[in-house]
Amino acid sequence: MSKTNWITMTGYLEYARVFEENIDNHEFHQHVGGQYNVNFYPETEEDIEKFFDAGAPKAVNGHKTLKEGTEGLGLGKYFRLKRNNNHPTFENYGGAPKVFDFTEGESTKRWTFEDGELGNGTKAVVKVSVFKGDKGSIVRLERLAVLEHVAWEREEFDDGVDRF
Repeated sequence: MSKTNWITMTGYLEYARVFEENIDNHEFHQHVGGQYNVNFYPETEEDIEKFFDAGAPKAVNGHKTLKEGTEGLGLGKYFRLKRNNNHPTFENYGGAPKVFDFTEGESTKRWTFEDGELGNGTKAVVKVSVFKGDKGSIVRLERLAVLEHVAWEREEFDDGVDRF
């Protein structure tokens, strides 16, 4: 029997690509028209438990779902949350996640790319769906709300080339 669970978690973002303007267009994601993704560092152990209790897999293709990451961001462990731009079967099941501005409290106000890219350490609430079916589980980033914004800063490398 198939079932979808919806959960919200509070934590910190790293390498957030959640807008059309900064979609991950790596060749690995070309078959789905690009992918929106973010490393999400939960703030509490309870959120990690909630994630797995909802049916998220502990590993996919031999790779752990919860990974060790940057010390000082949340608990120092992260999930890679993602959402494909296009779904191979369902026409209206893709696109960028909705991003809201909760910097002054809960609201329906949207956060846009022009308001500022979401830098490493941005505090946010994420809403995730976990679909559990006969063949396994699918985790999908649905929405994100910015609580405390950290501006994204472009890195300059020694060779002078500006990279993402």
